[in-house]
Amino acid sequence: MIIDNIKNINSYGFKENILKAFDFCKNAAGKEAGRYDITDSIYAFVQKYDSMPLEDCNNEAHRKYIDLQYVVEGDETMGFCNIDLCEAIDEFNETDDFQLFKNCKLSHMCFSVGDFAIFFPQDVHMPRGLNGVSMPITKVVVKIPVGEF
Repeated sequence: MIIDNIKNINSYGFKENILKAFDFCKNAAGKEAGRYDITDSIYAFVQKYDSMPLEDCNNEAHRKYIDLQYVVEGDETMGFCNIDLCEAIDEFNETDDFQLFKNCKLSHMCFSVGDFAIFFPQDVHMPRGLNGVSMPITKVVVKIPVGEF
């Protein structure tokens, strides 16, 4: 897992395809909600929703894709922990690259405009949480195949 602000991306030595994903994130303000292809294998979802109480949020993990989650507008609390600190609710959905978890020992952090998190397959994450009060959120979730990171 990597948590930081976009102003620091040059300190990581990310590959060119990951930098293209960050370029998309930096220019996502004003884009309609929906899917956008960044490269042949990397794509993004621009999401618009209202943040919600933490107890209403899902704990999720993915195996095929790494999530780059970038806040464009609003403040959102995200939870995260190692997958070994959770209990699976269901079987892994191969088609949707998705699994839900419960009883997670999450740490929480508030993400504001420009903040991002990169979640790897071992990172259970809980997006969409409110930070004090519910507010409109615009976020980009970039899907990066594990082998391309």
